[in-house]
Amino acid sequence: MSLYNLLMRMKKVLFIYLVSFVLLFGGLSLVIYFDWISHTTEAEEDVVTEVYDETFVAVADFDYRPYSFIDSNGNPTGYDVDLIKAISKKLKKNVEVHLVPWNKAEDMLADGEIDVLLGPEYSPEEYPDFSFTIPLGNDTFMVFGKEPLKNFGQLYSSSIALIRNAGQAESYLEAYHLLDNVVFFPTYTEVFEAVADGTCDYAVCRYSVGKLRAATVDLRIKPVYTSLRNVSLAYAVRKGNDRFLRELDDAIIELAKDGTLNALENKWTDSYVKYTSPADIIEDYGLVIICFSIVFVVLLFIIILYYGLRRLREQEKQTVRVDEKDVMLELYNRKGIEQRMREIFHSNGENSVHAVFVVNIDNFKKINDKYGYEKGNDVLKNMGQLLKASFRDKDCVGRASADEFIVLMSDARDENTVMSKAERLYKAIADFYNYTELEGAVYASIGAAMFPKDGKTPDVLIKNANKALDTAKRKNKDRGSCALYKGDVF
Repeated sequence: MSLYNLLMRMKKVLFIYLVSFVLLFGGLSLVIYFDWISHTTEAEEDVVTEVYDETFVAVADFDYRPYSFIDSNGNPTGYDVDLIKAISKKLKKNVEVHLVPWNKAEDMLADGEIDVLLGPEYSPEEYPDFSFTIPLGNDTFMVFGKEPLKNFGQLYSSSIALIRNAGQAESYLEAYHLLDNVVFFPTYTEVFEAVADGTCDYAVCRYSVGKLRAATVDLRIKPVYTSLRNVSLAYAVRKGNDRFLRELDDAIIELAKDGTLNALENKWTDSYVKYTSPADIIEDYGLVIICFSIVFVVLLFIIILYYGLRRLREQEKQTVRVDEKDVMLELYNRKGIEQRMREIFHSNGENSVHAVFVVNIDNFKKINDKYGYEKGNDVLKNMGQLLKASFRDKDCVGRASADEFIVLMSDARDENTVMSKAERLYKAIADFYNYTELEGAVYASIGAAMFPKDGKTPDVLIKNANKALDTAKRKNKDRGSCALYKGDVF
């Protein structure tokens, strides 16, 4: 049996298996999705926005995902945007948020065009003209690239992409005399495009920013070296604006107390960054996915094996070897019918009841002599077809000799059922030839024996059915009859 035929036979089961796989795998995907979405939606801002008397202006980098960026609707979004809006509610002030290139954002604060700069490092020595809020959190600087970085010394023979005015990342590389290896770019997108196209070997930026940017530019770019420096993030105001700075600090402390600050960190710097590619899902849920896949592969193997073996067993039962088949009539021969009887007796046991019929065509030699062998063969073929039509598919019909047939009727119930069947069969054979040229010439005598009462082996049952057949012949010579074996005394 070919694999195609096996699959065709199993298509309903495989369809159910496939649907189950899709449902369960979909369920696993939903678990992963809701695990992610439950964090990313924890700190959604209120739908209703209040309007206050005072307004302040905040500016952040337009290309600094997940801290500040333009969403698909053209609106500013990100950690810093959500946080400054939460701060504005605490201050009961309106806030205008604008996203611009980073070097312009710094200049706008220095020139007094805005009130607060979002996203700088907590680094008073780097920005002497700015005053900083209390630290808001950490996001480690890391090295990103397509090729592994074996050690820090490898950077001395590599080109490094860095955003212009990178703050302490730039100072760190300068301290290690690596500025000659640095190529500056105005945006993080261009930083990672340089690594993707080979212009630079590596990029240095914050972990969350780099992970998200790499996912949109080139998935081959990965973190390849441990942290370079751990610098806290903060917000900045112009030097001397101490009153506004205290207001910002107080609001930040309140947001820390009520859990908003932590919720925003979970939303943007944890969950939002968590799954940027299929590799991240595999890394986080790898064991679950592997176990899930193994279970389904094993189940599929068991299903195929089970149905394959069952099909083979069915074929073994249904396939008749050439030496067990009467080719002309397409019935079992004597050897074949006896083999089937043994199989059924063995599988059903002695608690079941079966009947063996021996059907003999009376005066068959006279039919051959009078009408010819061709007509005699027609009689045999018709007799075989009539017997097969008179019994169920699970019963077995065979030809024992030139004019004698053997039928095994399984689950025969009792003697009355067997005799009733024999009588109907005798009448059907006689009626079959009415109104033909052989009318009155074809009759059959039928003898029957029952398993296990009259015998437990094919030889004994066929022998006793033949004894009953002799009784039937004596009852009505040349015109046929039927009889049930009653022991050796009739």
